[in-house]
Amino acid sequence: MLFRSVEGGEADFGGFAYVNGGQLTFYDGTITGVTGTYGGGVKVVGGGIGRLVGTQLCGNNALYGGALFGEDGIFETEDVLLHLNHATFGAAVWVTGMELTMTDTTLVGNSSDDGAVTVATSSVALYNDIFAGSVTGLVQDAKTTVFAGYNLYWELDTADTGYSTDGGDVYDDPDFVAAFQPSACGTEPWLAEGSPAINTGYPHWSDEDGSRSDIGAFDVELDPGDDTGTGDDTGEATDDTARTDDTAVDTAPALDSDGDGTPDAEDCGPGDPTVHPGATDDPFDDIDQDCDGNAASGAARGGCDCDTAGVPPATGLLLAALALARRRR
Repeated sequence: MLFRSVEGGEADFGGFAYVNGGQLTFYDGTITGVTGTYGGGVKVVGGGIGRLVGTQLCGNNALYGGALFGEDGIFETEDVLLHLNHATFGAAVWVTGMELTMTDTTLVGNSSDDGAVTVATSSVALYNDIFAGSVTGLVQDAKTTVFAGYNLYWELDTADTGYSTDGGDVYDDPDFVAAFQPSACGTEPWLAEGSPAINTGYPHWSDEDGSRSDIGAFDVELDPGDDTGTGDDTGEATDDTARTDDTAVDTAPALDSDGDGTPDAEDCGPGDPTVHPGATDDPFDDIDQDCDGNAASGAARGGCDCDTAGVPPATGLLLAALALARRRR
C-alpha cells in the first residue's frame, strides 16, 4: 500500500508504477506530470491488481492510457480524480482483458483520439462517475461487457447513451465549486450546493448521513467560507455526506435490483418485480412467483428458475459485491 505524491518523471511501462502479477493499492496520493508509453501513471499486467482510492492523477501523458493502462488483470478506482490526462488512445484509461471497476470517480478535461476510457475484451462496471469536459466517456469493442448506471455526462464530444444498463444517468452541468480550475492541476472539483450530482447516485448506496449516494469523487465543499478548492477538511461540512474518515462502510443497504421490496439475497427472481416471496402465483405460466419452491400448477421447481429477466447476467451479484466493498471516505 502506497501513500505518496509523485510529480514528473518518465518511463515506458507505467510512468509511476508498473505492476506485473502483483498487487498495488495507491491511497490518498497524487500523480502529476508523468509520461509513460503504456500508462502515464500506473500499468497493471500479467494478472496484477491495481486499486486506487482517494487519488488524483492529473496532467499525465501516454500513448495508451494517459493515467492508467491495464492488460490481463484487475483495476479498481474509488474516489479518484482523473483530470487533464492525455493519450493517443484512452485519454485517462486504456485496458484490454481486464476487470475494470470505476465508482465515485470524476473524469474531467481528459483528451485523446478516442475516449476518456477505452476498453477491449474486458468486463467493465461504471457507477457514480462524472464524465465532463472531454472526449467521449467510454469506447468499447464488441467483446466487452459493460454494467453501468447513475453516471453524470456533461460537455463531451459525443453524447454517451448507448452503454448504460441500469439507467439513472444525469446529463447536466455537475456544478463544481468556483475555485476548481478545469484547465490546471492543483484544485479539486468539490460539488457546489445544489449540484445535480448530489443525492442522485446509485440508490442502494448511501452516504454516511444515510442519504442517497452522490455522483463523483468529491462530495460537497467542506468549508463554505474557504473557496480555495483545496479540499481543506478543517471546516464544517455544508452537507454531512462529505467524507470524514477512511473506514469502510460495512452497513451497505441490502440490494433490491428490481425494487419489489425483497432484497436480492431473499428474492428468487431479483430481476423481476413480479417474482418475490408473498407474490401471487399465476397457475398457468409454470413460474414460481411466490418463491415457495413450487409453481402454482404443482410442478416442483426447486425454487424459482427464472433468469432475472431484463437484467444482464450477474448484474445483481456485481452490484451486491460493489456495495459490500464500497467505502466512503
